Amino acid sequence: MSARGRKTTQSPAPDLGEQGPRAQLIVIGGEEAGLVYPLAGDAFTLGRGTNVTLKVPDQNVSRLHARLTLGRDGWWIEDLGSRNGTFVNDAKVTSGAVQLGDRIRLGNFAELLLTEDDGIRDELLQRQRFEAVGRLSLGIAHDFNNMLAAISASIDYLSRTPLVELDARDYEACLQDMNLAVDRASLLAGRLLRSGRCTTGRPERVDLSKVMTEVVQLARRSFPRRVIIHSRVPRGVAVLGDAVAIHQIVMNLMVNARDAMPRGGDLTITLARRDGKAVVEVRDTGIGMDEETRARIFEPFFTTKHDARGFGLGLATVRALVERLGGRIEVESAPGLGTCFRITLREVTRVAQGRMRTSSHLALSVTPELNVLLADDEAVLRRALRRVLTSAGNEVVEAVDGIEAIERVTSEPIDLVILDVDMPRLEGSEACRMIHKLRPDLPIIILTGHDEAELRARLRDVGAAAVLSKPISADDLMAAVQAAWQLTKEHGRGRPGHTTVA
Repeated sequence: MSARGRKTTQSPAPDLGEQGPRAQLIVIGGEEAGLVYPLAGDAFTLGRGTNVTLKVPDQNVSRLHARLTLGRDGWWIEDLGSRNGTFVNDAKVTSGAVQLGDRIRLGNFAELLLTEDDGIRDELLQRQRFEAVGRLSLGIAHDFNNMLAAISASIDYLSRTPLVELDARDYEACLQDMNLAVDRASLLAGRLLRSGRCTTGRPERVDLSKVMTEVVQLARRSFPRRVIIHSRVPRGVAVLGDAVAIHQIVMNLMVNARDAMPRGGDLTITLARRDGKAVVEVRDTGIGMDEETRARIFEPFFTTKHDARGFGLGLATVRALVERLGGRIEVESAPGLGTCFRITLREVTRVAQGRMRTSSHLALSVTPELNVLLADDEAVLRRALRRVLTSAGNEVVEAVDGIEAIERVTSEPIDLVILDVDMPRLEGSEACRMIHKLRPDLPIIILTGHDEAELRARLRDVGAAAVLSKPISADDLMAAVQAAWQLTKEHGRGRPGHTTVA
């Protein structure tokens, strides 16, 4: 059977000729889900043996399983007498054509997705991300101002009310309001970073339900109130992909629906499971589209918006991202009847375990009084963190940049170091590397406003014992201090800042 389910006969692969767009194979099932194989060539052998071009380390795959070639008419796959067979879109094949978006299964479990790896498309995605951030900036700025206003009003009330007149319930209410405002600002900042990040990560299992819920919450706070948002998003639906890309897909569709209803209307977003697939629908009650417009909506730079709201990249980007994830996008629309976009992605039933929490879920022993070096160029943040540390009985030495931090480490008996990433003269990552080289026994905690996996990995590589994302609560900070000290103690180093003289 061919990739489309038709019966095929043994036939040679097409002659090699002009190559089409660059392609890649993404493992979407089996023991190595998430691996990406760039196809920089025109002939590849697949299997788990040592003499293949693309090694798929799965015990259900034969040592020399299949051959993939690129010819004048596109990609061609041939089974090489494998033990468990080769399948394209669930149809068993001996040889046949494959297209971008097809699923190739080697044996019972190892499933790969053939997708385009297009540099021009990458540039399009990056440019559109910047546009998306710009289009959302006004709503986000308004939301941030509301949060700052809540904090400012609470601080003003506390500072103006004499202590003898301050009711305990009012005091607690002010603290709760300020904490809530900080939490909301932190969530909004994280979502803004995900919208504007200009790289796509390695495919991983993504909680689609959670991403969609985040986008809906952001839209409800930033869209005009005349746009009424309805959502039906069940929990626990996961797909294989990139959380940033999925966030961008959903946000673009919601922004497009908003713009289609300049006078307001109903925006409905739903998530459902259908035959092993996750189906996302974004429906509006806007102006709708005629057949001619509907045929061109996915073209780059095509737009019906003539008021500087965009460059026609939103839906082109959505299609590019969906195809890269191995999904399908459909649209239903008619003038005056609104529009419905439907995204279909392959559901992943096995969800990776979440990260282990560290703050209030670990039973850590109480630390002794430590000499803590705190390096941050923001005086306000230094004072706030100093109060937290000293209230727990620690002594705090301050530094305003990385160079001063190194000087303090070499001249004073420091037990633990806390460094900000972004500092003048010498940034925190380089200071961390140099301090770790001078004092490999010294635990170092890094503070950062950029919550990215690559940055965290890089900071750990240069010696960071822990990486905390701003804003930082007192509980999170002290939990990190306790964990770093406990790790040092378990390694038998005692108080790292003090040497014993015989």
